[in-house]
Amino acid sequence: MALLEKIAAFCEVLRLEHQFKIGVGEVADAICSLEIIDLPAGREVLQSALRIVTCAKLEDLEVFDKAFQHFFFPERQGVPQILLPPEAQPQKITDKPANSPSLEPKEQPQSDHPEQDPDFVGTKAKHRPDDDDPDATPAERFLRGLFSASHSPSEAPKVHAAGLDSMLLAAAQVVRDLRLGRSRKWRSMAAGLRFDFRKTLRKSLTTGGEPLQPFWLGYPKRNPRIVLLLDGSRSMLEHTQPVLQFAYALAQRSRRVDVFTFSTALTDITQFFYQRRLELPDLQAAWGGGTRIGDNLRIFLREHAARVLTPDTLVIISSDGLDVGETSVLEVAMREMKRQSAGIIWLNPLSSHKDFKPTARGMKTALPFIAKLTHVKIPEEFSKLLDGFKP
Repeated sequence: MALLEKIAAFCEVLRLEHQFKIGVGEVADAICSLEIIDLPAGREVLQSALRIVTCAKLEDLEVFDKAFQHFFFPERQGVPQILLPPEAQPQKITDKPANSPSLEPKEQPQSDHPEQDPDFVGTKAKHRPDDDDPDATPAERFLRGLFSASHSPSEAPKVHAAGLDSMLLAAAQVVRDLRLGRSRKWRSMAAGLRFDFRKTLRKSLTTGGEPLQPFWLGYPKRNPRIVLLLDGSRSMLEHTQPVLQFAYALAQRSRRVDVFTFSTALTDITQFFYQRRLELPDLQAAWGGGTRIGDNLRIFLREHAARVLTPDTLVIISSDGLDVGETSVLEVAMREMKRQSAGIIWLNPLSSHKDFKPTARGMKTALPFIAKLTHVKIPEEFSKLLDGFKP
């Protein structure tokens, strides 16, 4: 990414994630500051120039410094992989001859824990977490599928044709129920509840001051938009088919539907559904990998929110809430998404169990920003998706 694009993206991060009051003028000033400062002088000069342009009050300085460090010089993120094998320790150099018995390797004790298992330790390890070994031990399989999507390849997602007709009816009902609502703002209408004196008087100027054409104000029906964010991680693969089929059906019933899938990355699949393609291409990191809900929602807000999120947008997230990313990132993303949309419905397949409790890290963090937490498994239940939901 070019430096100018990075500066613009950094300003967008400050605006969306840290509520800085930054507009087009501030972004232009930040870019123009590059012509004044001496870039080869180092990071401190650039940081000081951007701080002057973007920070409006004293409290912003500390937030800016942390955001600058995280954006331009990010640290390695993720959950500490405590189960990974330790690195081989280098041998100490001594004055003893090479055939000295004290230098012979000692036998490693056998253990079920991977940190002590000789098959995992050192450069001569017999098995690696990324080996495609069908006879792998449970510890090896756990390490192999811990966080990386590349270690557990899965088939490309496909929308099943069976039961699609009933799902289309359920989708049509959801779209119809959303359109029953009306806007909260007065809008000019051909026939409304209130006489629009200002517009009528302004229009009369073209007819010599004679108000020949009256105008009215009213509450027009909403033209809603639906955004679906589908978790395609390994823990959700057995539950995604009904939701994927429902997303496809919604795209056939309304052109104001946007569908995204995410796992370790985010992918927009809306156009594939508009083209009525039941078989989707290989989504790579957006399907069948680990789960980074917060990171993907942050990418969604940065790259797509301005286009799809409005006060009339209903956001539907399908996920079990198992997030391996930072919960603070998820909290900021959920708060911003709630602010920009009409409401968030979270579909969690685990909530169908009677003893379900939202104790997962991601689910617990997102819960305060959710308007409705539910589960849907069969087409008939999708038509009841909006029951009890008030955007």
